[in-house]
Parts: sequence; C-alpha cells; structure tokens
Amino acid sequence: SPLLAFLDTRGVDEPGYDPAEDIAAFNSQAHVIVVTAKATDFAQGNIRHALEPIRKVNLGRPVILCVTCLNEAIPRQPHPQPYPFESRTPRSEQVALATLERHIDEHRRAFAGLFDHCVPIDLTKPADGFADPTYGGEALKRALLDALPAGYRQTLLSLKEATDALKEVHLRHAAPIIVAYSSMAASAGAVPIPFVDLALLPGIQTRMVHHLAKVYGQPMTAERFREVATSLGLGILARQAVREVTKLIPYVGSVAGAAVAWASTYALGRAFCYYYQAVCEGHVPDAHRLKRFYHEQYAAAEKGFEARGSIPGEPETRTTGAPQHSGR
Repeated sequence: SPLLAFLDTRGVDEPGYDPAEDIAAFNSQAHVIVVTAKATDFAQGNIRHALEPIRKVNLGRPVILCVTCLNEAIPRQPHPQPYPFESRTPRSEQVALATLERHIDEHRRAFAGLFDHCVPIDLTKPADGFADPTYGGEALKRALLDALPAGYRQTLLSLKEATDALKEVHLRHAAPIIVAYSSMAASAGAVPIPFVDLALLPGIQTRMVHHLAKVYGQPMTAERFREVATSLGLGILARQAVREVTKLIPYVGSVAGAAVAWASTYALGRAFCYYYQAVCEGHVPDAHRLKRFYHEQYAAAEKGFEARGSIPGEPETRTTGAPQHSGR
C-alpha cells in the first residue's frame, strides 16, 4: 500500500484551463504541490496565472518548482557533478553549470512568490548515455521530506529504516534457499551423461524462484518470470550446452557441469532477490542493472566453486549484529 500518492492534474498550460475544478477536487487531499517547468521553456505565463489562485487558497501548503529537461539547455554535455544546486555558491568556471544556473534563475524570477523549493532535475533514459538517469532525484526526495507535514515526514523516514531492515531479513531467509537449490543443481550438473541435466535444471530453478517469491511475499506470475528471464538473457543456456560436450572427459566434465549449474542457479536466485527487493520498494529495476548484477553474481559463484573444488557456502549474505537462525 502506498504511503505517498501523486495526484496528476490536467496540464495547467492547456487552453481554457480553469484551476477552480482542480481546487475543488484536490484542495483537501494535497499536502504539497509539485510544478514542473522545462528548463528551456520560458513562456510560463499561463502556468503562473493558474498557480496563483491555487497558491492563494492555501498559503501554508508548500509548492516545489521542478525545473526539468536540463540536458536540453546543455546539449552534448554531461551533468555537473556532484549535484551543485542545493547550495547557491557560484561555480561559473564550469560552462555547463553557468548555463544551467542562468536558466534556473530565470524560472525563479518567473515564479517569484509562488514556490517554496526549487529543484532542478533531469530524468533521462539509460540509452541517452548520462551517468545519472535520475539526476536530482535525491534532491527532490529531500525537498519533499522538508515540505511534507512532520507526521508524514517521520513516516517516510521510518519507512526507509524499516525497508533497510526488511532487506536483511529477506536475504537471511533467502540465502539458505538459494544454496540448497544451487546444491541440487550442481548435483544434477555433475551427472556424467551429457544433456541429462539440461532437462533437470529448469525444474530446479523454477521451483527455487517460486520458493523465493513466497519469502518476499510477491506472486510469481508467468508474465513476471518472462520479464526477468528476458532481462537476464539466454547466454547461460548456450554456455551450459557447450560444456555438456566436456562430460565426455571423465571427472573433468562432471566438475565443469557442476560448476556451471551451481553458478547459474545461485546467480539466478540472487537476481530474483534483487528484483523482489526492488518491487518491495515500489519500483522495477532497470533491465541493464539486473543483468549486470546477475553476471557479477555468476562470476563470483563460479570463482568460489572452482577455488574450493566443491559447493561453496554463503558467506556474503550474513549480517553482523543479528543471530543466524535456520528456522527449520
């Protein structure tokens, strides 16, 4: 259940917009108003005229002005780092920053007296190539925390602490499940007959994913499974199939098959934990990050298996300061 709801109104710059309708519908519900203005668009007269009566109805309700699409003001240039707009110290030696500050100051003048916080943000797609696709996102969160009434602010701060603790609880419960299924997969992978384990592994891994879904309280639908599986790619299946040929070599083939089966199952389990954790926080992780996380876990698991020459344990998910219980 969401603790924070966004009420999306009509575009206040639309022809014939009458703020009275939104005031009647949302005045009693809204605790904070967020107004967006494109960095390169200085024709904000209609928005200002619509905002004036909305602001007048409740002068004590904070208004956050978000100046957006910063990249359009500095084409082909990276965002200034670190995020510089929370302090008003001039940094004119940076051309991009000086340009952005001029645009932002113009919007400050245009909305003078109608806002309490001004937060420049730039939400871009990963394919756009910017280092931070949610540039200014943390500043916007802090502005919302400052603007919200004290009770709501404390609720959101407590939620973050509870969510962090819940991550550890979930991972402590998930770790032995992942290890158990990875061990079963490694045993199947060690069968010296080529391609037998290819029939067994999908069933083991699918069962593990459903088991993890119950731990996180997230239903595992066929659509969600396909979504995550597509993000991870199918390269691991090709790698497993190639190694099946090595099973014709006594012992060496079995060890190689067990290593791939262990690592792929372990990495898949950790990737689904990563996915479920993000869903619990209210968003779906980026496919590129999920795939990168999977490959990192796969490499670590494979390296650990080869170093030990047997199925390794699960040292990295232990947390300090909390007893380890199996619950069995």
